[in-house]
Amino acid sequence: MVALDWWSSEIFSMIVGLLHNTAQLAAHVAAANLYNLVYTFTLGLSSAVGILVGISIGKGDVSIARAGSSCGLIVSVLSGALIGVILILGSRLIAELYAPGQASVHHYLYYIIPIIAVSMLTSSSQAALAGTCKGLGYQKTAAVSNFKGLYLIMLPLGTFLCLWTSLGVAGAWIARVCGTLVVSVLLHRKLSALDWGTIAVNARARMNLDRQDVKTNV
Repeated sequence: MVALDWWSSEIFSMIVGLLHNTAQLAAHVAAANLYNLVYTFTLGLSSAVGILVGISIGKGDVSIARAGSSCGLIVSVLSGALIGVILILGSRLIAELYAPGQASVHHYLYYIIPIIAVSMLTSSSQAALAGTCKGLGYQKTAAVSNFKGLYLIMLPLGTFLCLWTSLGVAGAWIARVCGTLVVSVLLHRKLSALDWGTIAVNARARMNLDRQDVKTNV
Protein backbone atom coordinates (compact mmCIF):
# COMPACT_ATOMS: atom_id res chain seq x y z
CA MET A 1 0.00 0.00 0.00
CA VAL A 2 2.79 2.38 0.87
CA ALA A 3 4.57 1.42 -2.34
CA LEU A 4 1.48 2.31 -4.39
CA ASP A 5 1.50 5.77 -2.82
CA TRP A 6 5.23 6.36 -3.38
CA TRP A 7 5.06 5.09 -6.97
CA SER A 8 2.18 7.43 -7.77
CA SER A 9 4.27 10.35 -6.49
CA GLU A 10 7.16 9.35 -8.75
CA ILE A 11 4.83 9.10 -11.74
CA PHE A 12 3.52 12.58 -10.96
CA SER A 13 7.07 13.93 -11.01
CA MET A 14 7.52 12.56 -14.52
CA ILE A 15 4.20 14.07 -15.60
CA VAL A 16 5.16 17.50 -14.22
CA GLY A 17 8.42 17.19 -16.14
CA LEU A 18 6.38 17.17 -19.36
CA LEU A 19 5.49 20.82 -18.69
CA HIS A 20 9.07 21.73 -19.69
CA ASN A 21 9.00 24.46 -17.05
CA THR A 22 11.95 24.38 -14.68
CA ALA A 23 10.29 26.62 -12.09
CA GLN A 24 7.20 24.41 -11.87
CA LEU A 25 9.30 21.25 -11.73
CA ALA A 26 11.48 22.72 -8.97
CA ALA A 27 8.37 23.75 -7.04
CA HIS A 28 6.93 20.25 -7.43
CA VAL A 29 10.12 18.57 -6.21
CA ALA A 30 10.23 20.88 -3.18
CA ALA A 31 6.54 20.27 -2.49
CA ALA A 32 6.95 16.49 -2.84
CA ASN A 33 9.85 16.54 -0.40
CA LEU A 34 7.81 18.60 2.05
CA TYR A 35 4.79 16.31 1.68
CA ASN A 36 6.86 13.17 2.23
CA LEU A 37 8.42 14.75 5.31
CA VAL A 38 5.13 15.59 7.04
CA TYR A 39 3.41 12.41 5.81
CA THR A 40 5.81 10.22 7.82
CA PHE A 41 4.01 11.33 10.98
CA THR A 42 0.73 10.13 9.49
CA LEU A 43 2.29 6.80 8.55
CA GLY A 44 3.41 6.35 12.14
CA LEU A 45 -0.13 6.88 13.38
CA SER A 46 -1.40 4.45 10.75
CA SER A 47 0.94 1.75 12.03
CA ALA A 48 -0.08 2.44 15.63
CA VAL A 49 -3.77 2.12 14.74
CA GLY A 50 -3.14 -1.13 12.89
CA ILE A 51 -1.25 -2.63 15.84
CA LEU A 52 -3.87 -1.57 18.40
CA VAL A 53 -6.77 -2.87 16.31
CA GLY A 54 -4.96 -6.11 15.52
CA ILE A 55 -4.11 -6.84 19.16
CA SER A 56 -7.64 -6.01 20.31
CA ILE A 57 -9.24 -8.20 17.66
CA GLY A 58 -6.88 -11.02 18.58
CA LYS A 59 -7.98 -10.72 22.21
CA GLY A 60 -11.62 -10.67 21.13
CA ASP A 61 -12.15 -7.16 22.50
CA VAL A 62 -14.20 -5.63 19.69
CA SER A 63 -15.17 -2.50 21.64
CA ILE A 64 -11.52 -1.58 22.21
CA ALA A 65 -10.74 -2.27 18.56
CA ARG A 66 -13.54 0.05 17.43
CA ALA A 67 -12.55 2.72 19.94
CA GLY A 68 -8.92 2.49 18.84
CA SER A 69 -9.92 2.85 15.21
CA SER A 70 -12.13 5.87 15.92
CA CYS A 71 -9.56 7.56 18.15
CA GLY A 72 -6.83 6.89 15.61
CA LEU A 73 -8.90 8.49 12.87
CA ILE A 74 -9.69 11.54 14.99
CA VAL A 75 -6.10 12.02 16.15
CA SER A 76 -4.80 11.53 12.62
CA VAL A 77 -7.18 14.07 11.08
CA LEU A 78 -6.60 16.61 13.86
CA SER A 79 -2.83 16.24 13.54
CA GLY A 80 -3.19 16.61 9.77
CA ALA A 81 -5.19 19.79 10.29
CA LEU A 82 -2.56 21.14 12.69
CA ILE A 83 0.24 20.36 10.24
CA GLY A 84 -1.79 22.02 7.49
CA VAL A 85 -2.21 25.21 9.50
CA ILE A 86 1.52 25.29 10.24
CA LEU A 87 2.30 24.84 6.54
CA ILE A 88 0.00 27.67 5.51
CA LEU A 89 1.31 30.07 8.16
CA GLY A 90 4.90 29.22 7.31
CA SER A 91 4.52 29.00 3.53
CA ARG A 92 6.80 31.95 2.80
CA LEU A 93 9.53 30.69 5.11
CA ILE A 94 9.23 27.18 3.67
CA ALA A 95 9.46 28.49 0.11
CA GLU A 96 12.57 30.49 0.97
CA LEU A 97 14.20 27.50 2.67
CA TYR A 98 13.61 25.22 -0.30
CA ALA A 99 14.42 27.76 -3.01
CA PRO A 100 16.44 30.69 -1.62
CA GLY A 101 15.98 33.82 -3.71
CA GLN A 102 14.11 32.05 -6.53
CA ALA A 103 10.98 34.14 -6.92
CA SER A 104 9.60 32.09 -9.81
CA VAL A 105 9.70 28.91 -7.72
CA HIS A 106 8.21 30.74 -4.73
CA HIS A 107 5.30 31.83 -6.92
CA TYR A 108 4.26 28.22 -7.53
CA LEU A 109 4.98 27.05 -4.00
CA TYR A 110 2.63 29.70 -2.63
CA TYR A 111 -0.16 27.97 -4.59
CA ILE A 112 0.91 24.40 -3.84
CA ILE A 113 1.54 24.58 -0.08
CA PRO A 114 -2.12 25.40 0.81
CA ILE A 115 -3.18 22.45 -1.36
CA ILE A 116 -0.75 20.23 0.54
CA ALA A 117 -2.32 21.51 3.74
CA VAL A 118 -5.75 20.35 2.54
CA SER A 119 -4.31 17.05 1.34
CA MET A 120 -3.02 16.39 4.86
CA LEU A 121 -6.65 16.01 5.96
CA THR A 122 -7.53 13.48 3.27
CA SER A 123 -4.19 11.68 3.46
CA SER A 124 -4.41 11.44 7.25
CA SER A 125 -7.88 9.91 7.14
CA GLN A 126 -6.78 7.56 4.37
CA ALA A 127 -3.78 6.37 6.38
CA ALA A 128 -5.77 5.87 9.60
CA LEU A 129 -8.49 3.88 7.84
CA ALA A 130 -5.87 1.81 6.02
CA GLY A 131 -4.26 1.08 9.39
CA THR A 132 -7.59 -0.23 10.67
CA CYS A 133 -7.93 -2.45 7.60
CA LYS A 134 -4.47 -3.89 8.21
CA GLY A 135 -5.30 -4.53 11.84
CA LEU A 136 -8.44 -6.41 10.82
CA GLY A 137 -6.53 -8.46 8.27
CA TYR A 138 -8.02 -6.71 5.24
CA GLN A 139 -4.76 -5.63 3.65
CA LYS A 140 -6.02 -6.54 0.18
CA THR A 141 -9.04 -4.28 0.61
CA ALA A 142 -6.83 -1.35 1.56
CA ALA A 143 -4.47 -2.01 -1.35
CA VAL A 144 -7.32 -2.24 -3.89
CA SER A 145 -8.89 0.96 -2.55
CA ASN A 146 -5.53 2.73 -2.81
CA PHE A 147 -5.15 1.54 -6.38
CA LYS A 148 -8.62 2.75 -7.36
CA GLY A 149 -8.23 6.18 -5.79
CA LEU A 150 -4.62 6.86 -6.74
CA TYR A 151 -4.28 5.20 -10.14
CA LEU A 152 -7.81 5.33 -11.55
CA ILE A 153 -8.74 8.78 -10.19
CA MET A 154 -5.70 10.76 -9.06
CA LEU A 155 -3.23 10.07 -11.88
CA PRO A 156 -5.64 10.55 -14.83
CA LEU A 157 -7.19 13.65 -13.26
CA GLY A 158 -3.78 15.03 -12.32
CA THR A 159 -2.44 14.47 -15.82
CA PHE A 160 -5.38 16.35 -17.32
CA LEU A 161 -5.27 19.26 -14.86
CA CYS A 162 -1.49 19.53 -15.05
CA LEU A 163 -0.97 19.30 -18.80
CA TRP A 164 -4.20 20.53 -20.35
CA THR A 165 -5.36 23.32 -18.06
CA SER A 166 -3.86 26.56 -16.79
CA LEU A 167 -3.41 25.05 -13.32
CA GLY A 168 -0.11 23.47 -14.26
CA VAL A 169 1.73 21.82 -11.38
CA ALA A 170 -0.98 22.85 -8.91
CA GLY A 171 -3.39 20.60 -10.81
CA ALA A 172 -1.34 17.55 -9.86
CA TRP A 173 -1.69 18.38 -6.18
CA ILE A 174 -5.41 19.10 -6.48
CA ALA A 175 -5.75 15.64 -8.00
CA ARG A 176 -3.95 14.17 -4.98
CA VAL A 177 -6.58 15.66 -2.70
CA CYS A 178 -9.33 14.14 -4.86
CA GLY A 179 -7.62 10.75 -5.06
CA THR A 180 -6.94 10.38 -1.35
CA LEU A 181 -10.49 11.54 -0.61
CA VAL A 182 -11.86 8.76 -2.83
CA VAL A 183 -9.64 6.22 -1.05
CA SER A 184 -10.90 7.43 2.33
CA VAL A 185 -14.53 7.11 1.25
CA LEU A 186 -13.99 3.60 -0.12
CA LEU A 187 -12.22 2.44 3.04
CA HIS A 188 -14.84 3.98 5.32
CA ARG A 189 -17.66 2.28 3.41
CA LYS A 190 -15.90 -1.07 3.61
CA LEU A 191 -15.17 -0.78 7.33
CA SER A 192 -18.75 0.29 8.05
CA ALA A 193 -20.06 -2.85 6.33
CA LEU A 194 -17.83 -5.30 8.22
CA ASP A 195 -18.99 -7.44 11.13
CA TRP A 196 -16.17 -6.86 13.59
CA GLY A 197 -17.49 -9.49 15.98
CA THR A 198 -17.26 -12.21 13.35
CA ILE A 199 -13.76 -11.04 12.42
CA ALA A 200 -12.69 -11.33 16.06
CA VAL A 201 -14.16 -14.84 16.37
CA ASN A 202 -12.43 -15.96 13.18
CA ALA A 203 -9.14 -14.43 14.31
CA ARG A 204 -9.24 -16.27 17.64
CA ALA A 205 -10.13 -19.50 15.85
CA ARG A 206 -7.08 -19.13 13.62
CA MET A 207 -4.91 -18.40 16.65
CA ASN A 208 -6.09 -21.58 18.38
CA LEU A 209 -5.41 -23.62 15.26
CA ASP A 210 -1.92 -22.14 15.07
CA ARG A 211 -1.28 -23.06 18.70
CA GLN A 212 -2.44 -26.62 18.06
CA ASP A 213 -0.12 -26.87 15.06
CA VAL A 214 2.80 -25.68 17.18
CA LYS A 215 2.04 -28.22 19.92
CA THR A 216 1.70 -31.00 17.36
CA ASN A 217 5.01 -30.11 15.73
CA VAL A 218 6.75 -30.00 19.08
